[in-house]
Amino acid sequence: MSHLGRPGVLDLAFACPLLVPYFSEWSDPLPSTGSDHIPIVLCFDAPLFRAPPPKPNWALTDWPQVDEALKSLEIPPPLPLPTSYALGIWFDTNLNKISATLALHTPLKRVTHRSKPWWNASLSALQKAYNSTLRASKKERHDSSLVMSTKSAKSSYLKAIKKAKRDHWCEFLTTATSQKVWTARNSP
Repeated sequence: MSHLGRPGVLDLAFACPLLVPYFSEWSDPLPSTGSDHIPIVLCFDAPLFRAPPPKPNWALTDWPQVDEALKSLEIPPPLPLPTSYALGIWFDTNLNKISATLALHTPLKRVTHRSKPWWNASLSALQKAYNSTLRASKKERHDSSLVMSTKSAKSSYLKAIKKAKRDHWCEFLTTATSQKVWTARNSP
């Protein structure tokens, strides 16, 4: 930026090279005003707000059907003395066949940024009980017994959350491999 001219919007947006990977598109949706200045709309994808892609839910895979489908799958042997290109094509083709068979018998789960691996059914019940007592105590503000029951429900709910998180973390550490630790360290 110099004192002789004003930078444009695009110049300011891309002055920081760290923003470039998050840039998705730009447009000029407003009509021209006749001057040389037009508003430009820039769209950035922040990784925290982008929903992660769906992942296979391996717990619900129908493994007996997968086993039978894989047994009936015919994979031809590679060519004798293949080139690296031919071997790559053979490998990719057969990997796609196996992946398609697995995907056919495995439902997908949508993991959101709110997904919690430590959440369980008892926490849902405690949350429901706390929310209902909270609503009741807000309606009847002068009832001291409702206020006390709301406080105890909140306390038990928060203690159960802490215990579930602690138990999940302890279980994670007992079965942790170097890959799991790296994934946990780099996840948001």
